[in-house]
Amino acid sequence: MIYFKKFTTDDIPQLIKWINAGSEEDMFLWSGITFTFPIDEKQLLHYAGESDAEIYSIWSSDHKPCGHAALRKIDTYHRSARIGKLFIAPEYRGLGITPIILQKLLYHSFSVMNLNRVGLGVFADNERALSIYRRFGFHIDGRLRDYRRINDRYIDLIEMSVLYREFTNRCRSV
Repeated sequence: MIYFKKFTTDDIPQLIKWINAGSEEDMFLWSGITFTFPIDEKQLLHYAGESDAEIYSIWSSDHKPCGHAALRKIDTYHRSARIGKLFIAPEYRGLGITPIILQKLLYHSFSVMNLNRVGLGVFADNERALSIYRRFGFHIDGRLRDYRRINDRYIDLIEMSVLYREFTNRCRSV
């Protein structure tokens, strides 16, 4: 099992280590245009200070950091938010943590924060993520063609969302 903790400055060195161990492309696929490579403390302090976000470090049951996630662009008037910056530590990939994180984020969004809509953006070639998001009731809202250039190739961005009324019983029973 995993649990969430509020992201603090104590979590910054671990996130820097994870992100900078990969490539610039890896970081871009994780963060979009939010950060520049290599990521540093100044960028993460700015990110951590976002007033319309809940940012989490994710911990394993044996109390080791295993990932990162955020609910951003929280709009209480329109009752919406975006899931973003979902990252699984390399040693925890392939263990089924992403669906657990999504389940917890959606439960929190709909049952605790009383949101109506949760959206996200995912690059079109990330079939694994697209499949997981569809399992949780996300629908494609649109496709931004040639959204970003990565290593001399363009990549589309898929915008997806799930509404409270579409929220599955599986997600509600966390």
